[in-house]
Amino acid sequence: MPMFAILDVFSGTPNPAWPIDDDLAQRMAALGSTESTPPALGYRGIQVVSTASAPAAEAATVDALGAFTQSVVIFGSADAEKELLGVGVAAGAVNADLAAYVTQSLGSGPLVASRGVTVSSACPPCGGNNAPTYDPAYWNDSSRQLVNNCYAYTNNNATGTFAQPGRGSGQEYTSLDCAGVGAASVRDGLVTTDTFAACRDGWYAALVIWPGQDYHWYRQDTTGCWSHKPGQTPARNVDNSGAAIADPQQCDRGPYTVFCTYMVTNASVTIA
Repeated sequence: MPMFAILDVFSGTPNPAWPIDDDLAQRMAALGSTESTPPALGYRGIQVVSTASAPAAEAATVDALGAFTQSVVIFGSADAEKELLGVGVAAGAVNADLAAYVTQSLGSGPLVASRGVTVSSACPPCGGNNAPTYDPAYWNDSSRQLVNNCYAYTNNNATGTFAQPGRGSGQEYTSLDCAGVGAASVRDGLVTTDTFAACRDGWYAALVIWPGQDYHWYRQDTTGCWSHKPGQTPARNVDNSGAAIADPQQCDRGPYTVFCTYMVTNASVTIA
């Protein structure tokens, strides 16, 4: 069966993928772990997978692979990760800026695992009259986790399509920045707001950008604190430092350094 490497790094857009030969796949199998790395924003390792059929292009994204079976995750083995990454760069699947970021991230140590939020005065009042309850078991079910991203999670709608801003309204974003992704989300029905302090129908969301690479979304739950789902990884209610998220503008967001805006969403918003 064709073997591919998947760079587990993005939250909103599909992860890069590229083919690898059997020899490299076998060597990686001896080094990797069958356990996924804890969810976080940014680099989370390189998956080695087998597919039933391979896309025609050398450079692909995970959604082009169709069904696949994960073999191992390479994380914490810098030489192996560099070798796989080099193949991805040569295939055109990984751009220079992304490769530089991943290379810098190697050897940074284990990621912070998800934990529960203790509701206290640290969580602000929940401003959304219809805010969802934090329910990771629903989102982390095997039938939903891999096919739903941060945008689906924030809108509390498990479409199973790795939903993209603007696709629901028929005009997907064309620029990966606050203006482009934000305007596409408004076309889907979200409403921009300056704060999350007011009482509103629906619930609050927040958009952030990893410049030139990806976008990410957070949502405010009934606790008043915020949660999110980084890409194909499990939903979590803590930031990259393992702290409860009282305000996504102030939390540890890893490489998603640009805070764009708060928004209001609701159950009638159309995403796809």
